Amino acid sequence: MKRFIFTLLSAGFLVACSEEPQVVYQTVTGFTPVKTEYYEVERLFIGRVSASQQANVSFETQGVAEELLVDQGERVTKGQALAKLDISLLKTQSNELAAQLRDTKSRKKLAENSLRRQIDLKANGFTAEQRIDELTSEVESLAASESRLKASFNANVIRLKKGVLKAPFGGVVSRRFIDAGTVVDPSQPIFQIIDEGGLELKVGIPADLVGSLVAGNSYAAEIDRVETAAIFVSAAAHLDQITQSVPVRFTLIDADARDGQTAVVSIVNKQQIAGFWVPIASVTEGMRGSWVVYGLEGTSALRTLTQSAVEILHVDDDSFYVKADITGDIVASGMHKVVPGQLVELVVVDTEQPVTAELGNIAGALNIEESVGLDEQESIAPEVIETDKTSAVEAE
Repeated sequence: MKRFIFTLLSAGFLVACSEEPQVVYQTVTGFTPVKTEYYEVERLFIGRVSASQQANVSFETQGVAEELLVDQGERVTKGQALAKLDISLLKTQSNELAAQLRDTKSRKKLAENSLRRQIDLKANGFTAEQRIDELTSEVESLAASESRLKASFNANVIRLKKGVLKAPFGGVVSRRFIDAGTVVDPSQPIFQIIDEGGLELKVGIPADLVGSLVAGNSYAAEIDRVETAAIFVSAAAHLDQITQSVPVRFTLIDADARDGQTAVVSIVNKQQIAGFWVPIASVTEGMRGSWVVYGLEGTSALRTLTQSAVEILHVDDDSFYVKADITGDIVASGMHKVVPGQLVELVVVDTEQPVTAELGNIAGALNIEESVGLDEQESIAPEVIETDKTSAVEAE
């Protein structure tokens, strides 16, 4: 009986020894990069909305503001009366000048008649040459006085007309500076009028980005979280010494905004550099600070890992744009679990490409004269890239 049991155990041991051990391969997820000839970066700049026309209107003559016809917040049309001066003194001066002009004309007419009679008498030898010269001089003097009085009268008429302040263009009265009864001087502001029909957006753009803007092209903008369109108009020829940016003007289309309100304009910059968009988790650190991806060599489910160096050109939220010699699939994530030369099992290939545009950080500076946006840095510092890569690895 004991011999029988020993024989069975021996047979089972021999059978077990004859079976080959099963090999378990590390599984990885693949990604198929698609080569592109360029990448786009969306960069956001802060600007300030301003009216295309705004003016502080004032009287051209001194006087007392007798009546203010509009107030702050009211809409006005071009040529509408805004305020009136007390013109009673001007009316008196106008009457006085009119009387002097009539007197001068009367005396001039009398002198002209006398001169004609003296000329007739001279023809008959009954007058002296000196008398004719005296009358001729008197007529010329009275003619000069008439011209001077006419000019004074016309100037007074103009001052009477300018006693009514009118709107230079249609818009909204944004400010009222005085009250009725105030003695005003020439050029003292009475109202501020803003043209709401034409709004502009003034932004500071880096000089290297201005060349990509095309006059008349529409660019996406956002005002108080409401999207609108901004049409590029022109760029200044100078560089702002404080912000080191170029002042640029955009026209806002159908924007519900107010003068002085902040806005954000989006400019997409195309970089003509061939490369690949790859997930952040697919890039790991190589030798001497370099960056690498692991390629999947082979055509079956079992693949051999190869190492390829990459140059990171751009980074966005979840992907890198790299310059590399990539010819096939790469490992999408889990780089810390595998090494080059290892035989791995490919379980799935991700074909969805990363987003090819970056929403850049908003940066800007606003001053009294105009709003100037400061651009974020174009290049990505190595320590920033390393931080992102480390986070991606730890997430795995």
